[in-house]
Amino acid sequence: ELIHALESINLEIDSVYCIKRNNCFKGRHIDACGWDNDFPIRLFNKTKTNFNDQKVHESIISYGMQTKKINQAIIHYSYESEIQLKEKALKYARLFKEQNRNKSQLPTIFIYLKTASRFVRDFLFKKGFLYGSDGFVISKYNALGVYWKYQKGDFL
Repeated sequence: ELIHALESINLEIDSVYCIKRNNCFKGRHIDACGWDNDFPIRLFNKTKTNFNDQKVHESIISYGMQTKKINQAIIHYSYESEIQLKEKALKYARLFKEQNRNKSQLPTIFIYLKTASRFVRDFLFKKGFLYGSDGFVISKYNALGVYWKYQKGDFL
């Protein structure tokens, strides 16, 4: 379906195209926990754009080009297990710490508050509870990722 949608588009050289991404956990589409409404730029003219220099969540720099949405989704089989989810959260936390090595650290109380608020946001307000244990696990590792990013010292 996505291929047919792309074939019907009159691509413009000075536009970038965001494609809806349906994220899956253990083969199940998760439309909660902060994984919904995900429209990353995935179609672009590589001679007119480039990636930013972020180590975590790098993205396309579009230099003011028009951004257009494609609503037909990419099915993104993100994680097949809780272990993969944990490994990715740890990897991103390490990269974040490396990228922000020279910045001042947050006080411990703020680290705990940010961690707890992330879990509450993703599990309650972003409706992770609707996905039962899968929503809980995703929300848990989203929160632990925040903790690992800001905790003092090294980890695993």
